[in-house]
Amino acid sequence: MAVSAGLTCGTLAVVRYTVQNRVRESVWQELHNSVRTYRVFQKREEESLARSAALLAGLPTVRALMSTQDSATIQDASGEILKESGADLIVLADRRGAVCAVQSTKAQIVPTTAQYLLNHTFEKGGTRDWWLAEGRLYQIVTRPVEFGQRGQNTVMGILVAGHEIDQKAAQQFSSVIGNEVVFRSGGYVISSKFNAEAQAELLTRLGSHDDPFEIQLGNEQFLAATEKLYSSSGFDVSLTVLKSFDQATAFLASLNRVLIALGLVAVLSGSLFGFLISDSISKPLARLVQGVQALEKGDFEYPVPSAGKDEVGLVASAFEGMRQSLRQGQEEQKLLEQRLRQAHKMEAVGRLAGGVAHDFNNLLTIIRGHADLLMERTENEPAKKSVDQIQKAAGRAVGMTRQLLAFSRMQVLQPRVVDLNSIISEMGKMLPRLIGEHIEYSFVSAPDLCSVQADPGQIEQVLMNLAVNARDAMPDGGKLLVRTAKVEVGPAEAAKRPAMSVGSYALISVTDTGHGMDEETKAHIFEPFFTTKEVGKGTGLGLATVYGIVKQSRGFIWVESQPSRGTTFEIFFPSSTATTAAPAPDVPVARARRGTETILLVEDEAGVRDLAHEFLKAAGYKVLEAHDGADALEVAARYSGSIDLLLTDMVMPRLSGKELTRALREARPELKVVLMSGYSEYSTDGSDTKQFSSLAKPFSMVSLIEKIDEVLHGTRVPEDVMKG
Repeated sequence: MAVSAGLTCGTLAVVRYTVQNRVRESVWQELHNSVRTYRVFQKREEESLARSAALLAGLPTVRALMSTQDSATIQDASGEILKESGADLIVLADRRGAVCAVQSTKAQIVPTTAQYLLNHTFEKGGTRDWWLAEGRLYQIVTRPVEFGQRGQNTVMGILVAGHEIDQKAAQQFSSVIGNEVVFRSGGYVISSKFNAEAQAELLTRLGSHDDPFEIQLGNEQFLAATEKLYSSSGFDVSLTVLKSFDQATAFLASLNRVLIALGLVAVLSGSLFGFLISDSISKPLARLVQGVQALEKGDFEYPVPSAGKDEVGLVASAFEGMRQSLRQGQEEQKLLEQRLRQAHKMEAVGRLAGGVAHDFNNLLTIIRGHADLLMERTENEPAKKSVDQIQKAAGRAVGMTRQLLAFSRMQVLQPRVVDLNSIISEMGKMLPRLIGEHIEYSFVSAPDLCSVQADPGQIEQVLMNLAVNARDAMPDGGKLLVRTAKVEVGPAEAAKRPAMSVGSYALISVTDTGHGMDEETKAHIFEPFFTTKEVGKGTGLGLATVYGIVKQSRGFIWVESQPSRGTTFEIFFPSSTATTAAPAPDVPVARARRGTETILLVEDEAGVRDLAHEFLKAAGYKVLEAHDGADALEVAARYSGSIDLLLTDMVMPRLSGKELTRALREARPELKVVLMSGYSEYSTDGSDTKQFSSLAKPFSMVSLIEKIDEVLHGTRVPEDVMKG
């Protein structure tokens, strides 16, 4: 027994020593694998942060904000950018690198600190860096905010986005790898578990050990491995992964009792058991390492052992959870990029359509105007019929340009506070005749519907286009339901509908029982000139016009549809707290009068200028012509008489209509002004132009003279009187 006991004790000591060494080696290997896992995790987080910064810098709202170059405006709007970004830190600087705005989710970082850190980042010449600000550690990327066309981009500012490495981040990564983690930068320590006393003790010992090393913290022994994540100019960031060696070897106590009880047999069994234990640790760890290596190459399907409740099993399960989370994040990132590309495409197409429509407005002004003059001066009936066909074709062209302007959100609107229920009820008298008797029309109104700010005529256009679209989807008959509702959008609902914010909305829902659409068709329905109809049966501008009107009215539109199951369009308009505007009272119509006043006409398009001159001269006005803003200043300076009204285009070379108005009013304060423009981007350009009357292109002689007489005398001239 004594010999057996001695052998048992000796064998136990040998086995314990061997198993401890194997466990130590396995734990160190596990720690290094954890560090490598974090490298993979850090790389993907950095790439995700860089993509998010690029997406933010490319957003039209951010580019427009930075183009103001106003620090107060940028600081006020930067909070919303931080909410949309998902980052923990947002810094916006102008093109010279001067910090304009600083926003963070936790610590309040003063601009001087952010400026100091940004200058150091610029000195290093990189776009990715680590910042230590107000005792908080951030991983940041920088991205220029550019404005302009490809190849001609202008840097409007710098955007800095950062993720904070805090205790929560350390705890999340600790739960993934199953070990304790410590981030260290200078005299700051961020840990997943340890209290302040243990952190201070750890800080004093981290620099005095080789890697890997063992360290005693309190009553517990840990194995640790350290990896330097970043080093530059005396500023270091390192990651230390620790695992309790006492917990890893706790199972040896029960092994001792078994070996002592079994004697010599227990010695053999214990040796075999120790071998099996070590093998059960090393093989799963090896498979886990292979899984990490596969993940580095982008393979999310490599099988890793996840069975068991021991440390290795927990690590494997945590790794699997991290891998699935990374995959989901990658898929969500791809979806976000797809949505952003679609938004950029719609914006580019809209700007192209708006530019084309603006140029066509000038041409149509000339065509319609001279057609009107020909109609007035021609007595020959065949010639009148030809002119009538020209007028009709020009009218259709005007309608198409207005639809293009509506899609590009450049149409001149006249918004006011309206009740959607009243507009739809009035439309209900006409819509059944429009869609035909074979389609059953119904309207369900919400009694508590909130008022909205919109152009009533454009709302009617939206309803007509959607009704026509539904009619074409139901050639054999069906049902068309229009419904209104008051909707409160909360955070969860807003997250499902990107770009919408939390608040109260008025909803218009248009549902048909037609043939529906597949996903491919839904992806293109709001693009101009896209149609599924036969050639010659549609322009492809109906839904594009709806999209533009809704967006220009600060609304949102969504479509739900499946093949053979109908389609539902949902339109959300933000609620307005203002009182619903009453219908304009009837104003007595003044008789036409011969004009005697002097008008300064400024238009860079020669055809439009000549036509307007002829209209004004025919109405009796004295006209002074100028081909641009600078020429108009010279004409006004040479003319000694009084100028009663300035009729000017908004967009001209050398000097814009806005600048011309300001310059002439300094010399002639009583000068009245009418601004001509093809679309709203310029007709509402600045608060100081809103006090002047505007005239939308293309215009007729009636609309021009009526606007001139209205501004000069406060009267309105009826069309039949003008024609007479």
